[in-house]
Amino acid sequence: MDVWRCHRWYVGDKIPLMRKLITVVFLATACNSAPQGASDHFYLDKQATEHAAEWSYEGETGPDHWGDLSPQYRLATTGKMQSPINIDTHTVKIEDLPELELHYGGETPDFVNNGHTIQHNQENDGSELIVGGKHYRLEQFHLHAPSEHTIDGRLLPLEIHVVHKAADGEIAVIAVFVEEGKSSAALKLIADAQIPDHKGDTGSLKQPILMRHLLPVEPHYYTYRGSFTTPPCTEGVRWFVLKHRLEATGPLLRKMADALKNNHRPVQALNGRVVRGH
Repeated sequence: MDVWRCHRWYVGDKIPLMRKLITVVFLATACNSAPQGASDHFYLDKQATEHAAEWSYEGETGPDHWGDLSPQYRLATTGKMQSPINIDTHTVKIEDLPELELHYGGETPDFVNNGHTIQHNQENDGSELIVGGKHYRLEQFHLHAPSEHTIDGRLLPLEIHVVHKAADGEIAVIAVFVEEGKSSAALKLIADAQIPDHKGDTGSLKQPILMRHLLPVEPHYYTYRGSFTTPPCTEGVRWFVLKHRLEATGPLLRKMADALKNNHRPVQALNGRVVRGH
């Protein structure tokens, strides 16, 4: 998220009064406002909520039309820092980036169908992500099938988004790909649960998930500045797309795909953004 710096301007005595007043109003607005962040996105709500306009992943309310459904969704069409993106591994800029420090406790066993995904909400137990000394509280995780981000143009069967929020409202999302192979214990717990079919329905896992089991052992990542991948597609999100992947069996992936009903947004233009690699 870009930082806005409010500079002090001095108005000379010879400037007309009306111009002074306009200048004062402008400065007050600029210095007491921040660019709209992603901290008010419905994914941070703990239950299904109503939207400015109903949207979906297909037809006249699908991704190609999101920007036309409501003025609040304009960024879906006009935004220049939209997500997801394709990550071209041949053009990633490798840098000495900070480690992802993951301090996760147990995960709440409850989850909700919010109408667009299956979302697991985190209890306020101190679980957090620390990047370069900045702390982000773990808020929730949710699922997309197939993946939203692509690697060298390739979709993966499943993508997990682990959503965090800093004290200043900045959002950081860790994206984890899941490919076919052996299932992790955490993914099996999710798949074995009774997945709620309708918006607002809730479900429970047989036991809490340990969040660290939803992440690969090696948290090397790609990073860029983007947006939420759902309306209102608010920009200012700090993305960390993990290089290493989890595995799940074919039957488990198919069960998740059936439940999630193709809930992925197509990749968006980079518009000059640079993807950096750790």
